[in-house]
Amino acid sequence: MDVVVLDKKGEPVRGLSREDFVVSEDGRPQSIASFDAVSLPESPPSAPATRSRVSTNTVAAGPQARSFVVVFDDLHLSPLTAQGIKPALQEFLTSGLADGDDVTIVPTSGGAWWTARVPEGRDDLVAFVRRLEGRRVLDRASGRMTEYEAMRLHVGRDTRVASEVIRRYYDNGLLAELAPSDRTARRDLDVDPGQAQLRIEAAQVYTEATGRNRATLRVLERTVAALAAARGRKTVLLVSEGLIHDPTLGEFRDVTEAARRANAVVYFVDARGLTTLPLSGAADVGRTVDPRDLGSFLDQGLREAEGSDSVAVESGGFAIRTNDLASGLRRVTGESRAYYLIGYQPTNARRDGKFRKIRVEVGREGVEVRARKGYYAPSDSGERRKDSEETLDPRVRQALDSPFAAEGIPLRMTSYVFGPAGGEKSTVLLAAEADPAAVDFEEKEGRASGQIESFLVVSSRDTGENVTRERQLDLSLPPDVLAALRRTWLPILRDMELAPGTYQARLLLRDRRSGRVGTVRHDFEVPPARGLRASTPILSDTLQNVAGGSSRPVPLARRAFAPGSTLYCLFEVYGAELGATGRPRVSVAYRVRRADGTSLLSTDPRPLAPGPGGELSQMLGIPLGGAAPGAYELVLGVTDEGSGETLEVVEPFAIAAPPA
Repeated sequence: MDVVVLDKKGEPVRGLSREDFVVSEDGRPQSIASFDAVSLPESPPSAPATRSRVSTNTVAAGPQARSFVVVFDDLHLSPLTAQGIKPALQEFLTSGLADGDDVTIVPTSGGAWWTARVPEGRDDLVAFVRRLEGRRVLDRASGRMTEYEAMRLHVGRDTRVASEVIRRYYDNGLLAELAPSDRTARRDLDVDPGQAQLRIEAAQVYTEATGRNRATLRVLERTVAALAAARGRKTVLLVSEGLIHDPTLGEFRDVTEAARRANAVVYFVDARGLTTLPLSGAADVGRTVDPRDLGSFLDQGLREAEGSDSVAVESGGFAIRTNDLASGLRRVTGESRAYYLIGYQPTNARRDGKFRKIRVEVGREGVEVRARKGYYAPSDSGERRKDSEETLDPRVRQALDSPFAAEGIPLRMTSYVFGPAGGEKSTVLLAAEADPAAVDFEEKEGRASGQIESFLVVSSRDTGENVTRERQLDLSLPPDVLAALRRTWLPILRDMELAPGTYQARLLLRDRRSGRVGTVRHDFEVPPARGLRASTPILSDTLQNVAGGSSRPVPLARRAFAPGSTLYCLFEVYGAELGATGRPRVSVAYRVRRADGTSLLSTDPRPLAPGPGGELSQMLGIPLGGAAPGAYELVLGVTDEGSGETLEVVEPFAIAAPPA
């Protein structure tokens, strides 16, 4: 569990040791088995780094980082309130985070999630937030029934609330079955002919509210559960106008249990600010309120958010309710710059499913300690089953949702964008490679037999849409092929048609026999399909035969090639101006430069001969003999001789050191 210690000014206390902490469970002292002090320095935000050409899940672990999930509750945000919260969120993303922080943004209405690491993914995170909108349509009628009132009437049969609503309906002329004089005379009644109308309206309002609340809580549970795989500080920001606390919804407990299992803290960011009026003060202008009901009327704003308040408190967080929401978010990130990771083996090993209270104390005066309140012990009787429309295996769903890479199967991935596919779309190829050493093969008739499940989700940053692909790979490999794949890894190719924009691909592989899971995340751009442009060059050291007896480079995910090999490059050019002959005139030059900018080799511009249909394609064979191991770039210079337009394409690669 992570523990935050604050001084009287609310600043994190650094420099504490294991001996400063006392941990007890259900009042019994526990022996601290592991202890780590994490302290992140204050540093100005860095400039975004260049998008990586190849993504992998085998990168060496860096310093202890923080994880933030922003649950943008667009189901409970009105369009106006959503617009008002965006500046605070954008400030949080641009200046409130430290390099290495992972951030995931999740809308509750469905669609794409976006995960990125700061600083390289900061601009994408800001752009993703800018696109989000509130979806809740507020009832601005002067005598409307609130969600809290509907719950109390429909579930609790609360006569006091019924009396308040009836008086308000009379005062605002919403009970038409009585004449005005009678309405004035009967305004003090607690039971009246309007009760039937109240029950019908309460059922309708409550049903709609319950649907929204369930949807938000299920998304919140998913995001919290996805954080369970990693250690470190995990913060969930629920940005919302609030949820009522409905004791009949088991989803509230599901979120609390998921937060305790994942050791994550939920903070409720009340997007309304410090208003105490229900939903929005502007919605209540002109409402007539009986003096006896003024207290309840002013408290309705808090009642409408009791559910989100309780989720935050139960997880160890709190509600951020201020008119300066940016400062509230800075407080959360500031507290998490210094924290302590404490582990202990409970002395109570009974698997009874009961709640165990945790208390953490620090032997210093004047400090505040924030830590999880406890956990539910495991139980042999099994967990409560929940109704769900989810069809994916829970382990697969959790791994796909997680911002952290699963390393059970080493993976690497890259993207290729080719020519037009009709309309504004382009053909995109995602190329991945998996280490077959992580696959549990079974020998059958002299071959290595295995099965791998693949799940691919491609999310659009700009539209919020997802494209999914599922496929099972049935492998039956001769020994020589398996030996070759252990050197080059197993290729996995997926093609699709995508509109211009920024995308994020998540690939998951699971070995059926061992259950090992590997995930990798890759961001890429699809440029507009107009003007002079080139396909993503295919760089490869391997050729494959194609129809007609010719050969072409094999698309690879790796960008490292052995010294002395030949580097093959295949690319296409689109959008060149047609000359008087009806055919394009394009010239191409290339050079290979080292990391310091000096050239390894170069060529002069040469005409690119159009194909039978006017297509422009070229394959280069570039010898790497004599080149020292290190980082290089292939630079293609394309000139449209008809229009004079030029284009430069830069493709990084490396010459790998020879194996030992």
